[in-house]
Amino acid sequence: MLGEIQLARYRFHCKVITPLQLPAYAGSTLRGVFGHALRQQACLMRARSCDGCTMLAACPYPQLFEPQRLTRPAGAPPLLAPYAIEAAFSSEAAAAQKWHSYRPGENYQFDMVLMTPQAIQQLPLIIASWRQAFGRGLGRGDGQAELLRVELISAEDREEPVPAVHASNLTIPEFSAAEDVLLHLETPLRLEQQGRRIGERELTPGIFLRHLIRRVGFLLGVQRPNLFPLEQVHQLNALADKVQGGERQLQWCDWSRYSTRQKQKMTLGGLVGHWQLQEVPEQLLPFIYLGQWLHVGKECAFGLGKYRWIKASQAGADILYQRV
Repeated sequence: MLGEIQLARYRFHCKVITPLQLPAYAGSTLRGVFGHALRQQACLMRARSCDGCTMLAACPYPQLFEPQRLTRPAGAPPLLAPYAIEAAFSSEAAAAQKWHSYRPGENYQFDMVLMTPQAIQQLPLIIASWRQAFGRGLGRGDGQAELLRVELISAEDREEPVPAVHASNLTIPEFSAAEDVLLHLETPLRLEQQGRRIGERELTPGIFLRHLIRRVGFLLGVQRPNLFPLEQVHQLNALADKVQGGERQLQWCDWSRYSTRQKQKMTLGGLVGHWQLQEVPEQLLPFIYLGQWLHVGKECAFGLGKYRWIKASQAGADILYQRV
């Protein structure tokens, strides 16, 4: 049904130049410095604000970082940020609000998923923005690092050189029968329904899959308009509501970030751990597969809602009982 989708995951390798201190989860910090550098790299008007800019529609900055600024036809689906920054996450370190320290000469790496052809075309600008951000400094004490190289990450998690010109296609497998699915929620999953957060007790397969269907539909609609007619979405949602949950080991994990825009410390939380979905219909399996790149829930841009589909060949018998 989905075939090939243009999206790509890249790995950024850096060498620390001056002592670098990053919060337990650095996704929000990375997004902040990236946005600042991206605007400086992209803006031709050198204006202090994008408000009222006559170049807004042609500027890559709002297209990548603040798509909500762009004008959309009435009734059109919302434009979502076409990227996710993926930093290492530990629930214990996040709960304890620990900071990670990196000494000069040490390596630091993170991943970034670009989710549309337009975003992939802007890779040179994105690399230049990261190089500027790390050169200027980030984290506590404005530690600096040098961007050494960027690798393209295959679906099998292999690092490959990035061609000078490329359109990275992800092939969605074809599924012919229902399957049990074991998910590892690697970064906090933040879902809301009618303005209320979904905790471990309230989370159902139907809620999770409905959010996933909506996100995939919005992001893929940029590449292939009318891919999911409303009638088909209703059918997929009805299938999602019938999926049953199996064994789970989920926990709520709170962590804090400082919002430069709101000038205050914010506590965010979400669910992490392992969760089994039973007899997922084959029509929904491509969405679960694709969601490993697209993430699901709130704050996907700085890496929340990241999960991995653990195949039976990879899962140990006691994986559901390991600490998350």
